[in-house]
Amino acid sequence: MKGRQGVGFRIKNQFIAPDVYDEHPDRWTRPANLSDRYDVDGIRLLSRKATDALYIAMETVPGGLAFHRLGRQPWQTSVRAAAVSATQLLVQRAALELDIAPEEFEALEPRMRAGNPVLQITDFLVNGAGFCRRLAERDTDGQRLIVRLMRSLVEDTRDKLVSSFLVQGHRQICSQACYLCLQRYGNRGYHGLLDWRLGLGFLRGLLDPSYRSGLDGRWAKFPEIADWPRLASDLAAEIVRLRPGQMSVATAGPLSLPVVSLSRGGATERYLFVHPFWSLRFAGPASKVLERTVTELGTEAVFFVDTFEAARRPVLALDAAKARPADTP
Repeated sequence: MKGRQGVGFRIKNQFIAPDVYDEHPDRWTRPANLSDRYDVDGIRLLSRKATDALYIAMETVPGGLAFHRLGRQPWQTSVRAAAVSATQLLVQRAALELDIAPEEFEALEPRMRAGNPVLQITDFLVNGAGFCRRLAERDTDGQRLIVRLMRSLVEDTRDKLVSSFLVQGHRQICSQACYLCLQRYGNRGYHGLLDWRLGLGFLRGLLDPSYRSGLDGRWAKFPEIADWPRLASDLAAEIVRLRPGQMSVATAGPLSLPVVSLSRGGATERYLFVHPFWSLRFAGPASKVLERTVTELGTEAVFFVDTFEAARRPVLALDAAKARPADTP
């Protein structure tokens, strides 16, 4: 490059894309300890911010559930959405408790640690504002404030935040999330993932290792799954309406789960609708009910349709079910 006086100089220790370097090799000096060609795909730009943070880890994944299925692949999106929704619930409930704006917190992406999911919240302000520290403090009864708020969210039907979610009028019109519950302008980037039912279920899984998210048939006991059978049946019927005459819907197994049948190429494919949290490894007694359902369906090909996917991508839900890999530990 040329300076003001017309003197040429080279910029050192820069990360340069190969096409840029090849076009102007006289302008750059490669670091001696890096290869001649650079891997652009593996690069991320980061900016550090020192602040207070709060981490909430799941110590034990409840039997029969697959909270470890947390990632960005299509078959992992529903559990990620549940963790994101749970984080948003905590942020909004903590803001109510501390009488501050939700924007005082930064809800980070959930991640995995030692095979279990972790929720992450930080203070928005650099060097912290003391809000996360307050959530981690113990009350007079020895219980941490954040745990008390989590228990209120999933156990108290009169909770400041979720009581309005649970009224029949809202349940009927909101199958995922809306501006009457989880959605707000500040989390608009997550609107496609937010689901108040999955968020509450994820929090309950953090608190209760015996939680089965409906695998035990106790739908009415927990508000977040009380109407899941109805929602799943509606989704199955909607998918059948997309291909009239080609598909049919029925129920199967001890839980009367919706099953869509599709005849294709002389064979019949069965698509069993399942809750996003259920493990499909059929390992342990909690998964026996799913194993019995598959057995009942016979020797036909059986695929599993995640109701989260069916609600958001009904046209592609069946193809996604066929492409879904088997669950791993």
